[in-house]
Amino acid sequence: MISLSRMSVRAKLFLLPCVSIVAMLILSAIFLAESRTQMMDDQKAKVRAVVAQARSIVNDLEVRAERREFPSEQAQATARNALRAVRYEGNEYVFVFADNGDVILNGAKPELEGKSQWDAKTPAGQYFVRDLVARAQEGGGFVEYLWPKDGAPQPMPKVSYAEKSKAWGWVIGSGVYIDNVDALFWASAVQGSLMALAFAVITFAIAYLIGRGITSSLTRVGGLAKAVSEGDLTAVAEVTTRDEIGELVGHINQMVERLRGVVTEISTAVANVSAGSQELSASAEQLSQGATEQASAAEEASSSMEEMASNVKQNAENAGQTEK
Repeated sequence: MISLSRMSVRAKLFLLPCVSIVAMLILSAIFLAESRTQMMDDQKAKVRAVVAQARSIVNDLEVRAERREFPSEQAQATARNALRAVRYEGNEYVFVFADNGDVILNGAKPELEGKSQWDAKTPAGQYFVRDLVARAQEGGGFVEYLWPKDGAPQPMPKVSYAEKSKAWGWVIGSGVYIDNVDALFWASAVQGSLMALAFAVITFAIAYLIGRGITSSLTRVGGLAKAVSEGDLTAVAEVTTRDEIGELVGHINQMVERLRGVVTEISTAVANVSAGSQELSASAEQLSQGATEQASAAEEASSSMEEMASNVKQNAENAGQTEK
């Protein structure tokens, strides 16, 4: 695992938008998944409402037939005519099966009525009629399968819902194609990806500009510190920003300037001390020379006194000899 302490400032600045983009992509994926689920739920709710309405029509006619308001055959014919007229979502319709798979009503293809669809399979091999009958016998349910669609080059996904009527035992159902859900999903995914890309470009551009400003300032500060460490106190770092980094560079320039002043003061003091030392040395030399001269004079005086004493002694001896 890469330690943050070992990463450069520029890398750390780029890390933030990277984390933000990843988080945004994760949230977008969750949102898209929930959106697709919601769209599927909306489609299922629509189909279920249509089937519930159709079953309500059938149940009403079942009750009226049981009351002998008219014959059961007439009630069923009335129900078939009413359901055959149902249209929604353009060409979507209602269908009715018997428990054995016989077609009682097909709003789109009346020619199938009276024929068995028990063994009908989808292009993928799914016995969708059997599945619909099973869901209806369980109290109602959905079945998803692939089915040919007008204008489409291949079978499209479809979801159907089926319920069973009370008296006649009709399996009443309807279905809608859900390829539009996938189309909306992928359109939203593409749109979200483009937005994420635009966000990434903008954030990386901002991070690059900010990083360049910070690293360039730090580079100048580093160059100044290196120059000072090598003894160059004339170096100055250029201040190009007015932010905290710019203030830092300005303070470092002031520090170097103050250090330069301190060094100058120390150099002046050292020069003064050196000059004083030289003066003291000269004075000491003069004092030493004076002492030497005084010692020489004292020696001369002593020699003169000895000579005078010798002369006095000689004169005394001469005087004694003269008296004799």
